[in-house]
Amino acid sequence: MKRTYIYNVRDSFVVAEINRRKGEQMIHRTRKKKNILIIFVLVLSLFAPVFFCPETADAAVKITKVTFSNVGSKHTLKKGEKKKIKIKFSPSDASSKKLKWRSSKPSVVYVSSKGTIKAKKKGTATITATAKDGSKKKDSVKITVGKKVKKVAWKNASSKKNIYKGKSFDFNSKCTPSSASNRSVKYETSNKSIATVTSKGIVKGKKNGTTTIKATTTDGTKKTVSCKVTVKTRVTSVKLSSGNLYDLANNGGIDAAGKTKFSYTAYPSSASSKSVKWTSSNTAVASVDSKGYVTAEGPGSAKITVKAKDGSGKYSSKTVTVRNIDKNSEVVFVAHRGYRGLAPENSIPAFQLAVSNGFEAVETDVWENKNGNIVLFHDEYLGRMCSATSKRIKDLADSEIEQYPLTAGVNIGNYDNLIIPGFQGFLDNIGTKPAVIEIKDTDITNFSDDNYDNIDEIIDAVVGREGSMVISFYRDVLQKVKERAVERNVEVTAMLLMSDSERTTDQNIYSVKDGVDKCKKVEDDEFDIDIISVRYDMIEAEDVTYAHENDVKVGVWTVNDAGAAVKMMGWGVDYITSDCKLFYN
Repeated sequence: MKRTYIYNVRDSFVVAEINRRKGEQMIHRTRKKKNILIIFVLVLSLFAPVFFCPETADAAVKITKVTFSNVGSKHTLKKGEKKKIKIKFSPSDASSKKLKWRSSKPSVVYVSSKGTIKAKKKGTATITATAKDGSKKKDSVKITVGKKVKKVAWKNASSKKNIYKGKSFDFNSKCTPSSASNRSVKYETSNKSIATVTSKGIVKGKKNGTTTIKATTTDGTKKTVSCKVTVKTRVTSVKLSSGNLYDLANNGGIDAAGKTKFSYTAYPSSASSKSVKWTSSNTAVASVDSKGYVTAEGPGSAKITVKAKDGSGKYSSKTVTVRNIDKNSEVVFVAHRGYRGLAPENSIPAFQLAVSNGFEAVETDVWENKNGNIVLFHDEYLGRMCSATSKRIKDLADSEIEQYPLTAGVNIGNYDNLIIPGFQGFLDNIGTKPAVIEIKDTDITNFSDDNYDNIDEIIDAVVGREGSMVISFYRDVLQKVKERAVERNVEVTAMLLMSDSERTTDQNIYSVKDGVDKCKKVEDDEFDIDIISVRYDMIEAEDVTYAHENDVKVGVWTVNDAGAAVKMMGWGVDYITSDCKLFYN
């Protein structure tokens, strides 16, 4: 028994040792597994973003928009007709493009899981496709089962239409057949800055130009009609005037023997058409042609009207009074720079027309050129009449002057190569008429180096023609001419011109009375000036009386109105200088 006990104790020890060792092995294996698990978790945590974060790896791209590409918001189908609805996804690389299709009335319009619809019976149904990716993005179309539109046309327009800026026009359309289930249309313009169009087809012009207005059916048939619309600007006002020096004066009188050019301005400057029609209320008094030339036909009054042709109805009128002036009086009518109302001033044709139209004297302007010869020109520079702004008449030789023909003046288009004439050309073309010679170039009278050639030539022309005279705005110029005439033992008539410009005030002339006083001797060695000629709007009846009381004759310039001429003739003026003919016999 005792042995057996000893054996059992030993066996138990062995068993315990074995169990202990097995337990250590299990703990070791458990720890190893745990370590492996920890390492796996660590590795997984490092690489998880690659698999699960969209910033570092591919992720599910959701749909942001679903669009039906082959139907609009409305569409019409015939009963029994099928149609596959095409889809456009945004973005195009969405991860899932699966859709859930639904019909609000399957008995009217059925839709398959792939988006094919079928019209089953008359009525309307809404077809909706919704993304299955959780974005809930969707699109829908209202389907009408019935008749389609076959044609769309304009009710109030054709293929072309003019409308005016700021105005509206109803381009309403009509769809046929009238039984079509959906006859609504969509209006659009190709250029909103030219014309806009409302959803009801009301087109409004915005600015000048051309645009296309189009109406398109919305039932899916896409029937269209278009119109080319031109937007124009109408005239808002017309201003009538007589803008040139040789046209009407303020009171609107014209002579019975001539004609004058009316001008007009149409506003705004952006008006599409500025063409006008001219009319006269009494063609027996004054007629008017299509270019605005008014011709006096007989005594009386007539209203000249210019009216816009663009349908705006805008017009302007001016009443003219035709007066007949009897030339059989003591007044002398002087043609200003020739008959510059019919031909370019200071040209040979202007001188010839002055003679043929019965003027009693012919005036011109003289300068001395580079060669020392007299030429006939009004301005110091050529720009206004010859298109040579920088060229000065005094700096040009004879051969150079010929290079600059006249390019401006009344009826310049009727003449070819009109050159600036010399002094002898003037004398040869005025016949026996008195010559009225205005000295523009004051250096002509300096008599430097005892050279009297040009001043003597002028004196010879004056002395040889009865009624001729030398005129100037400067008294000292006339004084020198008078002195030279005395040296030659001849007599010259001199006329002092007067205006309110600096050339007059520099000589202490501020009124007609001052001018008359300047015509008389100021010093014992000075000569009397015979005539004073005043700008016509600066003189009154009492001025004429004062001049005559001091033995000074009176002229007026430039009088282009018969009414003004009649008034001044009543005052007793002696000379009337005019651009146009104011008398009839």
